[in-house]
Amino acid sequence: MGALKEEEHTFLWTFNYNRYSKDDSRIEDRVRLRVNANLFGNREMDTRD
Repeated sequence: MGALKEEEHTFLWTFNYNRYSKDDSRIEDRVRLRVNANLFGNREMDTRD
């Protein structure tokens, strides 16, 4: 399970490029909650943060 999914696109029928869009927004929501708790709450920071 990943946070991003890779999508292949073509521009002007010649140039290929990849776009990475969100696959699961729950992962981003959990990260935002952890950062918010570290900055504005009483939670002690972890080394991963």
